[in-house]
Amino acid sequence: MAASSSSPSPSPSPRPIAQQPSRRIPPPCWSHQETVALIDAYRAKWYSLNRGNLRASHWQEVADSVGRTCRLVSPPKTSLQCRHKIEKLRKRYRTEKQRSLAAGPHAGPPSWPYFRKMDSMEIGGASPDTSDDDDEFDARVGNTRSLHRLLLNGAGHRSGASAAAASAGVRTKVEERRNSGGDDLKRGSPSSSGFDAVASAVRMVGDGFMRIEKMKMEIAKETERVRMDMELKRTEMIIESQQRIFDVFLEGFGGKERAKRMPLSPEN
Repeated sequence: MAASSSSPSPSPSPRPIAQQPSRRIPPPCWSHQETVALIDAYRAKWYSLNRGNLRASHWQEVADSVGRTCRLVSPPKTSLQCRHKIEKLRKRYRTEKQRSLAAGPHAGPPSWPYFRKMDSMEIGGASPDTSDDDDEFDARVGNTRSLHRLLLNGAGHRSGASAAAASAGVRTKVEERRNSGGDDLKRGSPSSSGFDAVASAVRMVGDGFMRIEKMKMEIAKETERVRMDMELKRTEMIIESQQRIFDVFLEGFGGKERAKRMPLSPEN
């Protein structure tokens, strides 16, 4: 009696696990206060190591110092985030430094709010007072937002070229007003008020748009005049062609009539 042998069925192969697409984590948002605290903390730790490389424990101390200075920020910045932020700041500092050297001594200091602190840290001087940087940073942000809102309200329906030209004129006028405002303050003149600067900026925007609209109207008139001249020439050419065709037709018809009226010769 033959015993039936059954072979074991092969086990099904495991299904490959679908890998989830990795989502890129956005970079953290650094406030002005956190950035200043980071520069000061890194400066102190870097100088304590005789400007040597920071290890992981040193970066953690820098992050703890930033967290103690900015207690209201949640979540606090990590050591890795502090390290990446310092690398970005030093890269931006080198770019601004090269741009300042290329512009020459008469161009003035760069407008980047952290240039003074980074320059002092790299050179090795005393740390500058941060109150002036904070005031300059707040004033720059406020002026930029006010101009941006002004341009959006006044030039929202205009073309990009018109808005760019108007914004350039506004910036130039406001800078001139700001420069002359210091002299007015010294003399005690009431024209140093911020309302005068805003009114001047609004007038500059309005004048710029009026000039642009006037140019558009002149261009439209010139285009219409050229079109009418071309239409008139086209009409004259058509009339002249029809007249020539009519003359040729009359000449041919008259020749046939004369041939019919001619008397036949005796030879024919």
